[in-house]
Parts: sequence; C-alpha cells; structure tokens
Amino acid sequence: MNGAYDQPRLRRMRCEELAERAALGLESMREALDAGRMEDAARLAREADLRLRELAALTLLPEAAAGLEPGWSDPGSLQAFRRAGLEALERLRERYAALCAGPWQDAGDILGRDAARRLALRTLCALLAAAAIFGGWWRWQEARSARLAAGLDAARAETALEAARLIGRAWTQVARFAGKAPEGVPKLKDFEACTGADLRGLAPDAPCRQAWKTASGQLFLGAVPPPGNADAAPSEVQSDPWGSPYVLAVDPQGRGRVVSPGPDGRLGTLDDISEPLP
Repeated sequence: MNGAYDQPRLRRMRCEELAERAALGLESMREALDAGRMEDAARLAREADLRLRELAALTLLPEAAAGLEPGWSDPGSLQAFRRAGLEALERLRERYAALCAGPWQDAGDILGRDAARRLALRTLCALLAAAAIFGGWWRWQEARSARLAAGLDAARAETALEAARLIGRAWTQVARFAGKAPEGVPKLKDFEACTGADLRGLAPDAPCRQAWKTASGQLFLGAVPPPGNADAAPSEVQSDPWGSPYVLAVDPQGRGRVVSPGPDGRLGTLDDISEPLP
C-alpha cells in the first residue's frame, strides 16, 4: 500500500473519493450503453476498473477486485463488467465502513466523513436538479411534437375535404351536362375491395386504387363536354393526404358521397372525411 495513505484520514478521504467516482463512472457507463456509445462505455469501464482496484488495495480487500474480468469489446461483456463492478463496489463500501468503525476511527476522521457526506449530498441534489430540468425539457418537447402532429393532421384533413369538394363539383358538372347522374362511373359495388383493409399501403394495381382511378378519370373527363379540352383528374384527387385512394359510394338512385379513409386508412372509422355528392 502506498505510504502516502498511512494516515487514516488521508486513506479515508481517498477511499471516499474512489468510491464516489467509481459509482458515478458505472452510472455514466450505463447511460453510454443505453445510448449505444460503445467507445465511451469502454473508456468508462477502464476508469472504473482502476478505481475499484485501488479502492480494494486501500481497504485491504484485493479479492473484491480480483473477481472483475474486464472485457470491453462488445455490449454483452461491458454489461457483465458493469454488474460485477457494482457488486465489487458494494463489498468495498461495506469493508470501508467496517474499517472506519474500527482501526481508522478518530475525531479528525469523523469530521472528514461528515464533510464528505455533505459533499455527496450536494452532488446528489445537483444531479436531481439536473434530472428535473431535463425531465421538464423532455415533457415540453413531447407536448410540442404532439401540437405539431395535431396541426399537421388538421391541415391534411382540410386538404382531404377540399379534394372531396372538388370531386363533388366535377360530379355536379357531369350531371348538369348529362341531365342526370353520371353514367359509367363505378358504383358502390366496384369499391367493395376497399372495405376492411388499410388503404394507405395499397399497390398501384390494387382493385380499390384501380376503381378510383377509373371513376375519377371518367368524372373529370366528363366535366368538360366536347368540344372543350377535357383533362384527366388533377393530382390532388388521386390519393388523399395519407396515401389512400378516395372511395366513391353511390347507391342505385345515384345518391352518394366521396370518402377519404382518413389518418388510419380504413373505411367506416371515426376519422373518415366525407362529402355528399349533389
């Protein structure tokens, strides 16, 4: 044992410093492992290993550190070292407490121990304050993200409603020129493939997408009678803002509605956005 630590007071101060730094290092190592920072975790493991071994030598309990088998090449070995380090630290703290109650006990040491406890308490308070600040910031960020997501959904819903109204106007135009409900536009049965599935991820050749492609094409081409320059359906009505095709629900009497399946991509749920056809 180093001669600089022959005096009980100096030994105790050094032991308390090593124990505290080892504990903080092992906790920082956990955070690094959780974040996937393997290089930082390995560096912290080496530092903790040195402190634990020095603490074992000072407390005359070398077997506590002898059980440590550092392996710093992969997350599994680092986790195993951290668990072993925590167990060794607990044993060394118990050994240190026994020494302080016996051969290392004197009036100066008692004062030093109280000072170290106050320092540890201040450190803990600082850590708790930092954790509280970080927690508040994190909750603020979550609330901000929720507000942004809600605003985006509202904007998408408005876009879907405007597209549904545009489709309704095309339907009105076709009916006005023909004097009746549009002919040849797929009816409700043509959209049966749209029921029950999540429509957002449908392939381009899926029956539901094809039904809407056919219906929208006929509607917008028929909205401009000859000799006008008819055009295909605009891009904003090809899919709703969430990637689903619109669905045309028309009964045998020609009454119906145009529907966006909404954020969840499924028909018949509460987030559907629909507009009645004239």
